[in-house]
Amino acid sequence: MAELRGALGAVFKGAAAIYSKNLVFSDGSNTITNSDDLFVTKGFSGGQVVLVYGSTSNDGVYNVDTVAAGTLTMEETTVSETPSTAVLIYTAAPGTQVTGFYSWQLDWTHNVMDATDFADAGSKTYIAGDTGWTATAQAHWMTDEDVESLFGTELIVRFFVKYSASPSAPAPVYLYEGLAIMSGMQVDTNVNELVQRPLTFTGVGPLIYRAYTAYPS
Repeated sequence: MAELRGALGAVFKGAAAIYSKNLVFSDGSNTITNSDDLFVTKGFSGGQVVLVYGSTSNDGVYNVDTVAAGTLTMEETTVSETPSTAVLIYTAAPGTQVTGFYSWQLDWTHNVMDATDFADAGSKTYIAGDTGWTATAQAHWMTDEDVESLFGTELIVRFFVKYSASPSAPAPVYLYEGLAIMSGMQVDTNVNELVQRPLTFTGVGPLIYRAYTAYPS
């Protein structure tokens, strides 16, 4: 066990996950089509590495070449398939750094509900409720970044406690990841300081802790 310096942290985003029954994998043409037309609105883009999970013949790691509203074109070959059950496609770690963050804070809570009644004879009893999470990230406002386009959108967000571009077994990376909505953004200015842009994320679903010794490729 070892302590970690905060300077090793980072925040990265990926496209929001597609979980759909309406996917068609084309044999030899390297395409995945989706009648829901969600690839663009969910934030997929060329150059991403994505994971396919839940198919019969096409599970694995893919490099995205191009994206259209209803079509993902991969650099790798796909096998003809129209899945009868839902298939998950999501951006592999690490994703893309949203902006130049210098701090982040994660608040992960599990509600408990008071279930005390007369039979408990004066002792409090509780049952588990819902789990939820929010996060804030502090960033410098930059002239060449379009963070505003992400406001109000669903993203896969990864909060690195320790980040490295090339993790290994002796030096893994540690992170928390989950689907979230960028739910808040501020722009703070002071005559004696750099302009700041704090961002707030509200979790949609579970938060997952991961340790990677290598990124999917």
